[in-house]
Amino acid sequence: MSRNVRTSSITIAASPETIFAIIANPYRHHQFDGSNSIEGVVDGPKHLSLGDHFEVRMHTAQVLRYKAKNTVVEYEKNRLIAWKNQGPQIWRYEIAPQADGTSTVAETCDYGPWGPFAGIARWLGRTDQHSIEASLPRLKTLAEADQS
Repeated sequence: MSRNVRTSSITIAASPETIFAIIANPYRHHQFDGSNSIEGVVDGPKHLSLGDHFEVRMHTAQVLRYKAKNTVVEYEKNRLIAWKNQGPQIWRYEIAPQADGTSTVAETCDYGPWGPFAGIARWLGRTDQHSIEASLPRLKTLAEADQS
């Protein structure tokens, strides 16, 4: 794995359709955001598809407030969704159904080929790894509640 990629996965007792419905709805992102930096959606569709744009109100350490503009760059209904913001990062969610009726969800932050800025990507990636590992259990709780 590239040093500029952060990822983790979790098994969720819910169908891919249930999980995907949560992830593909930008108005629910704040519910499972492990970075606690999403304040709300400013603009965007209620269900994302390939090429869709959505804007999210964000903050850093409750001090710096900004809007992150995102574009869905990868999409396979109920299996894969990824978006890119104005930086080089791509946030990706991959959902794999399991034989026992559960689903495995992998969340990835890919900084791509940052070139001379790779050190910054690695520093940011340490924070993003923590956020990913905090997001996945929150997503699990939401999906399992929605599944029942």
